[in-house]
Amino acid sequence: TLIINFEYDGPGRLKGSTTFRSFVQMKPDDRDAWAVINWSIFALACLDIILVCTTIFANFRQRKQIFKEMPNMTEEQKDVVILHTPIWSWLDVFDLIFRGINIGFCIWHWNMYPAPTTDSNGNSIGNYEAVVKDILDLEWSDPHVTTEEKVDTFMGMVLSLNDSLRSEDFHRMM
Repeated sequence: TLIINFEYDGPGRLKGSTTFRSFVQMKPDDRDAWAVINWSIFALACLDIILVCTTIFANFRQRKQIFKEMPNMTEEQKDVVILHTPIWSWLDVFDLIFRGINIGFCIWHWNMYPAPTTDSNGNSIGNYEAVVKDILDLEWSDPHVTTEEKVDTFMGMVLSLNDSLRSEDFHRMM
């Protein structure tokens, strides 16, 4: 919950007070377990891509070796070798695409749940708390900045936060 109150504090000046009550999306132990699982899935998908590519390369070398050992093959014999020593299969293509999507999902998911950072007081703050804190820390009493510039900065930050929240909502509803 975020409550922002603005008060008129004289010509061209605003005074504000804020109340910010946060919530934690995941407990630290849950977040650590989630991070281990996410990175494990990412690492296994990368390993699978490496293994599939290694298998394709090994199949290519095997076929090349057969042709090298039997240089006098007819075209019909070459066709038989090609038929029985495939370099890749459609399952390999499906596996590579699936693992690529899996890696993309892990990266996307990781970016939606960044680890908390600490503020200047050493308090642990989450992804959106940091953005809200920047909004709350806007210097309203600075006499060198016009009220119009302060409001424009404030509204830009609020609109950016709203865009982030919409993206978060979209991600969670998929």
